[in-house]
Amino acid sequence: MKISLSAYCNRTFGTYTTRERFVPYTYKFTSQKELEGIDIPSGDRLYTVDRESGIVTVSDRTGAHDDVTLAYQERTSYMTETYADNGAPSTRMGAEWIVDFGQIRAIRTSIRPDGSWYRYRRVDESIEPYWPGGTMSDGESRVWANDKYVILSKKTILK
Repeated sequence: MKISLSAYCNRTFGTYTTRERFVPYTYKFTSQKELEGIDIPSGDRLYTVDRESGIVTVSDRTGAHDDVTLAYQERTSYMTETYADNGAPSTRMGAEWIVDFGQIRAIRTSIRPDGSWYRYRRVDESIEPYWPGGTMSDGESRVWANDKYVILSKKTILK
């Protein structure tokens, strides 16, 4: 009879992971309602968005009307930013075994049971940001960002 046994234990520190954080940003929102009352016929309208300011300007394709700068609302929201970070250490342990009983001559066969055991453990205790994006009953929107709750005012809620 032969017995083979091997075991291992590996611990990895400074693992690589990606995390997310929410970064606030403000943008200019122009609704369809802002187009009401414009003298430029809808078939002759050309829309231009200024890349720096975000302001929408409507021009007349025929040149019969002056350009119109549309009104807007400034809104604040959060953008997800992904970044690389060191993760939690991980531990891998295991054992493998084989027991060879050799050949049983009377039945011309051999019995060789084997098996293995494996364990992986990683506990990540970092705080992850979460944004449900909802509006509370008081009309304010609360978001979890930068390890605290941030309250967006009633003027900056996205609907």
